Amino acid sequence: MGFLEGLFKSAARKIVSEVADGLAEEIQNIRRSGDTAGTEAVTATADSDEEDCCYEISVVRRRVEAVFAQEWSGYEVRRDIAAEEMGAPEGSYAYSYGLYLQGQPKAMVMILEGGAEYRRKGVKCAHKACEEKGVFCMNLLLHMPNRRSYISRQLKDNVR
Repeated sequence: MGFLEGLFKSAARKIVSEVADGLAEEIQNIRRSGDTAGTEAVTATADSDEEDCCYEISVVRRRVEAVFAQEWSGYEVRRDIAAEEMGAPEGSYAYSYGLYLQGQPKAMVMILEGGAEYRRKGVKCAHKACEEKGVFCMNLLLHMPNRRSYISRQLKDNVR
């Protein structure tokens, strides 16, 4: 049974990945063609905080920034922070956002575009640097829904 279960899970993952890739490509084609009616529909769906992010980094960035602004207003937010600032080796993946309190980092967020990017050495080194300093670090993968509620809950549960 374990073999068949693994086979079905693998096939299901492949199908979901192909459908998601096709959807992302179709969205890009709509935008390139200048079809504003299609773009408005895609944008309206992608901007809803509880809808999937549709591979749109701008949607994920807006959600992260909204969570920071509404729920962490006493904190300083920094963008595009070199991992070396946290003590990671040169060449490590940069943090997309940092949440600071009185100049001290409390949380780092990395928005990763590739589905397997979280496995890269540079990303792992950046995470390890945060871990060694006791700073929460989270990945937001563009192929995942990245709902606002998820981002909010992860920060609330892990930032001390």
